[in-house]
Amino acid sequence: MSESRIQQSFVQAMRYRESVDSRYEIIAIPNEGKRTFATASRMKSEGLRAGVWDLLLLTPCHGYGGLWLETKSEKGTLSESQKDFWERNKYKYQFSVYRNASEGIEAVERYLKDGVGNYVGGSGVKSKLKNIKNV
Repeated sequence: MSESRIQQSFVQAMRYRESVDSRYEIIAIPNEGKRTFATASRMKSEGLRAGVWDLLLLTPCHGYGGLWLETKSEKGTLSESQKDFWERNKYKYQFSVYRNASEGIEAVERYLKDGVGNYVGGSGVKSKLKNIKNV
């Protein structure tokens, strides 16, 4: 399944939860896509940054500002700029990588309950911590 389809499925599940509990509010960061040079230049001037993760759960929890979520296909890996974004922000936010909607929901539930993400320099796949080079 494509990352787009995985993310759409996850967002749909989160929108339902958000209708019952505002802690589940997430926003997408449309950082991917082909653009003309002029559009890319304008967007950069407006604040677009390489490496920003796909989604942000807007709920501060356990001393963190929110939960960044990155959607990956089964064989998808984090880019160097995504790893750099994590490195710069790991003390302010929690981070989770998910490969299907249920993993994403599990990551959100864990963050809201315990204040932790499933990415701490590893892939976070199925809540198992792995070496950052494998993501």
